[in-house]
Amino acid sequence: MTESSDLQDSIKMRLTPRSENYLMTISRWSKFIAIIIITVGFVFFISSFVVGALSRTLTASVPFLDGAAVLIISITYIVCALIYFLLGFYLYRFGDKIKQGLIRRQEEFVEQAFHAMKMHYSIMGVLTIITVSLFILMIGIAVFAKLMLI
Repeated sequence: MTESSDLQDSIKMRLTPRSENYLMTISRWSKFIAIIIITVGFVFFISSFVVGALSRTLTASVPFLDGAAVLIISITYIVCALIYFLLGFYLYRFGDKIKQGLIRRQEEFVEQAFHAMKMHYSIMGVLTIITVSLFILMIGIAVFAKLMLI
């Protein structure tokens, strides 16, 4: 037997009314925050087209900004929009499914809710690793550039 199946066999718990109340509150807040996150993603998406539409004005007023740079900015905004949408989607799904599971007293909804939360945290974890790696890379480049100037 694997460790996870042993753990599943040994854990049978019930939620106290207070725990259920906490989860219902978390459900409401997670759905609210998810709507905000999805809205920000939508703003990123619209901004990508605005940047593209203003590309002539931008390239004329900023000398180092050419068509390729504007395209890169637009693609970056679209990627950010996709990431925000996924984060918001999984957070909203968690809030919705945990509420359904508590109201209907059905374990499959609770399981779906925790799967959505796992996906949300997995994406956040990958983004955190990428961000920290980029910071370390930038610090390394800055130190190397400083050493080259000495």
